[in-house]
Amino acid sequence: MLSGEIKILFTTLPQCIDNSLSNEITHEGINFLKVLHKSEYILKWGNSDKIVETFFELNSMALYIFANQIIDTQKVTQEKIVLWLNLLLDILRKRNKFLIGHLKNEVLSGRIKLTHDQANTRIENALLMLLCNSDPIIVTQTVECIDCLCQELKLLNEINNTNNTIAASYQNYKKMYQMGRYVTSRIAQQKNIRSLFRRIDTATTGNKPAWTKIHQKWGEKSERILKFERMIEFKSEYVTKSKKTINLEDYNQNLERLEWENDLGFLISLAAVAKKIVLRSTIKESNDKPKLTSVNSSNSINQIDEKEGIGQVVIGTFLGYILELIVSDITYIRGAVVKIITQMSTSVYYIFFKKIQELIKNDFKIWVDGKAGIFEKVNKSQIAVRFLDQIIFVLRGILEQPLTMDDLANVEIENLFITMIKAISRFVVDIPNFTVKIKMCKLITLLMEKKDFILFKRELMFRNELVELLMEWFSDFQKKTISKSKSNTFLINENTNENSINNNNSSNKQTFDEILKNINPKSQSNQNNKINNNNSFNEKLNQMGNENN
Repeated sequence: MLSGEIKILFTTLPQCIDNSLSNEITHEGINFLKVLHKSEYILKWGNSDKIVETFFELNSMALYIFANQIIDTQKVTQEKIVLWLNLLLDILRKRNKFLIGHLKNEVLSGRIKLTHDQANTRIENALLMLLCNSDPIIVTQTVECIDCLCQELKLLNEINNTNNTIAASYQNYKKMYQMGRYVTSRIAQQKNIRSLFRRIDTATTGNKPAWTKIHQKWGEKSERILKFERMIEFKSEYVTKSKKTINLEDYNQNLERLEWENDLGFLISLAAVAKKIVLRSTIKESNDKPKLTSVNSSNSINQIDEKEGIGQVVIGTFLGYILELIVSDITYIRGAVVKIITQMSTSVYYIFFKKIQELIKNDFKIWVDGKAGIFEKVNKSQIAVRFLDQIIFVLRGILEQPLTMDDLANVEIENLFITMIKAISRFVVDIPNFTVKIKMCKLITLLMEKKDFILFKRELMFRNELVELLMEWFSDFQKKTISKSKSNTFLINENTNENSINNNNSSNKQTFDEILKNINPKSQSNQNNKINNNNSFNEKLNQMGNENN
C-alpha cells in the first residue's frame, strides 16, 4: 500500500497548473512533475518488487487530474496550453521509456488497470478537444501526445482490447500522427484530421464526451459569431435596430472564425459518435408552442443524457441547425458551412440525406408561398433557390469524397434526387433559377459516374423518371409555362443581350445531351425527337430571349 503522503503529492502537484495561479507557481509545478518522472526517481516511488504497479497508480492519478484541468479551464491563453502540452508530452514519453525497461511480464491488478484506463480515457477527451485549436503548433503537439498513448497501448499488448477506448480508434490515431504533423498549412492539417475522423463509427467514453463538450462550446460560439458577423456585414442597418451597444474591439474576427470552423469540422467529421446522444426533455410551465431551432438558439443544446428515448436526438437537431446555416444571411457563414460539411462522417449520411428530403417535402411549399417556416422574414424565392443551390454544392462535395460501397448503402438517394428535381421545377423561370437547373444536371452526371459505389433500390425506374423530369425542363410544356408566367416575371434579364445568350446555348445543350446519355443511353433517340419537335434546344432558348425582348 502507498503512504498517504505520496498520494497527496501526486494529487496536489497537477493542481499547480491551474490557470488561476501565477506563472511562477505553474512553472515550478511543471518542472517538479518532469523531474519526478525521470526513471531514476520513478524507482524510488515505492517498493521495488511492485514498482510497475506503483508507477501506474501514481502516474494515473496525476494525469487524470491534469486532464480535468485542461478540459474544465475557461479562457486559457495559447501560451499556457503550449506549456501544458509540453508537460503532458514529456510525461507520456518518459512513461513509455520506463515501461520499455521495466514492464517485462508483470500483470497489473484489476484495480490498477481500471485506474490507468480511466486516466487514459480522460487524457483522450482533453486531447481530442485540443485538436480544434486554431494554432497548428498546438495541434501538432496534441497529435504527438495521442501517438504516445498508442505506443503505450502496443507496449501493454492492448491493441486488440475492444474495451480500451484508444484501441477502438488505434489505426486512425496512428495515421493521424503521420498526416497531422507534416502539413503545409493549417487548413491542410485540419482537413487531414477530419478525413480520418469521418471513418470513425464507434462511440467510446473517450470520444463521445469530447464531442459533447465541443458541441456545447460551438453552440455558444455560434451565437457570438453570428451576432458580430451580422454587425460587420450589415453594420449600418444593425446599429440602427440594435438596442445593445456592442464593442467590435472585443471581437477578434480571424481567431473567432478559425476556432468556430475547427469546432464545426470536428463535430461534422466525428458526428457518428453522437448518434445515440439525446437531449434531456425540458418541461416548461407555459402554453408556448414548440418552435423549430433558430439560428440564435444553438446554445440551448446543453443538457445531455445518454439514455435513449428521453428527448430529441442531438445529431438530428445539430444537422437541422446546419441546414439553417447554409442559407444564413451572412455570406461568410454560408460559405464556411457548405465547405466543411462535405467532410461529414460517412455514418450519418443517411440521417443527413433524409433530413434534406424531409425539409424539402414539408417546408418547400411554405418557403415558396412565403408564409412561415424555419426561414421567416426572407425573400420567398431567394431562400428556396439559395437552399437548393447550396444543397447541390454539398452533395457534389460528398460524392467527390473517397467512397466505399457501405457509405451510401442506407441512403435513399433516388428519392432525394427526385424530390430535389421536382422542387426545382417549381421555380419561376429566370436566369438564376436556370443556373440551378444546370448545376443539378451536372450533379446527376456525377451521381452516374459514382454508380459503382451506390446501391440503387430501383435503378431502372429511377433512370427513367430522371429522364422524364429533366425533359420537361426543355419541353413544350415548359415553354407554355414560361409564356403564362411572362407577365409576372422576367424570363431573361433586360441587361442580358442576345449575344450572351447565344454564347451559352451551345454549352448548355451539350451539358443536357450528356446528362441524358449518362442517365439512360436508350433515351437518346427520344431526346433527339423531342428537341427536334421544339426546333432544337438551342433555337428554343433564342426564341425565349426574342419573346422577352
